[in-house]
Amino acid sequence: MKPYLSNILFSLALVSTLFHHAKVHGETIKVILLSEANPPYTIRQNGKFGGIHIDIFSRLSALTEHTFTMHAYTPPRAVKEFDLGRVDIEPGINELWRQSSPVKALYSIAYASSTDLLVFKKQNRLAFSTPADLTGKTIGVIRSYAYPKYEDAFSSGAIKRVDGLSEQHLLKLLQADRVKYIFIGAQSYYYHQKHHPQYREFEVGGVINQVEVKMRLHPNKAYLLPQLNDALGVMVRQGEIKAIYNKYQ
Repeated sequence: MKPYLSNILFSLALVSTLFHHAKVHGETIKVILLSEANPPYTIRQNGKFGGIHIDIFSRLSALTEHTFTMHAYTPPRAVKEFDLGRVDIEPGINELWRQSSPVKALYSIAYASSTDLLVFKKQNRLAFSTPADLTGKTIGVIRSYAYPKYEDAFSSGAIKRVDGLSEQHLLKLLQADRVKYIFIGAQSYYYHQKHHPQYREFEVGGVINQVEVKMRLHPNKAYLLPQLNDALGVMVRQGEIKAIYNKYQ
């Protein structure tokens, strides 16, 4: 079969699959955004939102014919709104982060990965390879975020946890010496370093966690999962997800 004909048939098959799984065309789906500074996932300028998640859902809308409306909350409020069924999708989530939720949510296929880093100022450099290396330290983390490998140490007090509102808030705490160490997502860290020279003095001590991320879907919208998976699969195979992430590096 000629290459161009094979590509046409593949594209037609994808379109057919997407339409086959659609239960309702033109449905409005509510999606969580974080209202606190969370670039490059959510970027707010002049009262408008942009960033990785906006770009992903813009493309998903074209592939599924659904309308995705964005609803901005702080991280704790976002979790509560999802648990109450007032929003339908929480993007960029791994199951481990929501183990304590009373809602038996569904998860899409993995479409990207999330890497968390240990970051500090040069004068506070330490040798790090396991959670035990942080015993006795105070770590700035995102409020309501879970760090599975470290939860026992946080609970016992072996590592003291200081909650920040956002990645940008954590960087400000570190800059002001309010904390000496922070856990921060790699994508956010390098974005802020690029746009804020004052953060370029910081160093990375190592990777504390790396997991796949997915769309977390409320069980009230379970019927949307096959179509959502199909659309995300198209974006992954065609390199669209990677291109969106690279756009904000």
